[in-house]
Amino acid sequence: PPDWRQAAERLECAAVHADTRSLTHEQAEAVKAAGYPLIVWTVNDAARGRELLSWGVNSLITDTPATLAAGL
Repeated sequence: PPDWRQAAERLECAAVHADTRSLTHEQAEAVKAAGYPLIVWTVNDAARGRELLSWGVNSLITDTPATLAAGL
């Protein structure tokens, strides 16, 4: 949501978890610039995983770990 940072600060979050379907590069940059680790779910496509990692995403959550790892 647009007020994600205020919510994260209010809740004293240690990290931000985001849905891969809606996360944009600009949003990822904002989360990283705010100093939060960024974890993205559910990433089952290796090409999308590579893209997200190139954005600075810290961790990917997947339903297909072997397939994703092989494609990364």
